[in-house]
Amino acid sequence: MLTPLLRAALLTSLGLGLTACGGGSSGDTSTTTPTPTPTPINTAAANTAAQTVADTDASCTGLGDFYWEIGDTTQALGSGQTGTKSVTASSVMQIASASKMMFSAYVLESKHGAALTQSEMDKLRFISGYIDFNNLGCAQSATIADCYTDAGGSAQPTPAEVGRFYYSGAHDQKLAMDLGLGAYTETDLANAYNQTLGITGMGFSSPQPAGAGRTNAQTYAQFLRRLAGGQLALSSRLGENAVCTQPGTCATADYSPAAQYQWHYGYGHWVETYDGTTVEAYSSPGAFGFYPWVTADKKYYGLLARQATGSGAAMDSVACGRKIRQAWLAAL
Repeated sequence: MLTPLLRAALLTSLGLGLTACGGGSSGDTSTTTPTPTPTPINTAAANTAAQTVADTDASCTGLGDFYWEIGDTTQALGSGQTGTKSVTASSVMQIASASKMMFSAYVLESKHGAALTQSEMDKLRFISGYIDFNNLGCAQSATIADCYTDAGGSAQPTPAEVGRFYYSGAHDQKLAMDLGLGAYTETDLANAYNQTLGITGMGFSSPQPAGAGRTNAQTYAQFLRRLAGGQLALSSRLGENAVCTQPGTCATADYSPAAQYQWHYGYGHWVETYDGTTVEAYSSPGAFGFYPWVTADKKYYGLLARQATGSGAAMDSVACGRKIRQAWLAAL
């Protein structure tokens, strides 16, 4: 018969703790398998593929200097420049209608969880009937309300256009006034966007909340990362209640600057559907060529930043930017 002392020695030599029956530390010295660290995405091939398109594809080579960037919800994963490489992530430029996606995000954040009214939804989707607005008429305007008047905005919607898609800054300008922003100057707008959207560096060249943004790719990328990452109310509502926009094939569309595409329009953003059903991206291209987007799965964002004055600059940037996006994703 083993004495208590010999029994303890034997159990210890077998690696069995005496305290397993209760009391004190368990004495478990077994090794726990650590949680494997996710393998980082190797973007080297993707970045090379994207830059090759930017440098050689016919849809890109005629655009002049531009900067492109693609990233995920936390950081930029790839970027590049073309031409003389004069355009960088910090180059400040007019982003025109790229402001519209920001405006819709601002509106939803300012609602603090409250539902959009029907009037607000209609204005953000450009079916409210407010179509009279000269985008160039606000250069000397002091406030949002002044801008609406100076640009020829109407007090009432055009009856024949109510419920029909008509791309115009009038919808957003009128909505800003409805929300009590009529007395806002361009400085007030910049401060409101930066604070509400959680970004830094947003500015405006005139008091047009959805058409006169002035910023750089670096700042806009902050917004896109928050949008893709679900940090803004608009994040979960991308594509929601989108309306058809293509005149000629859609009975309720009258004017679209992207009429060549089967796109739809949600709250301040385009829903890129090239076959009419499959969503490729959510975007907000501007008239001077600034093209920001978020993929349909919200895993990645991207932008093409340039400053151009020619007609069709927005859609030219889309054609190039889309090919850069496709090349980058295909090479992952």
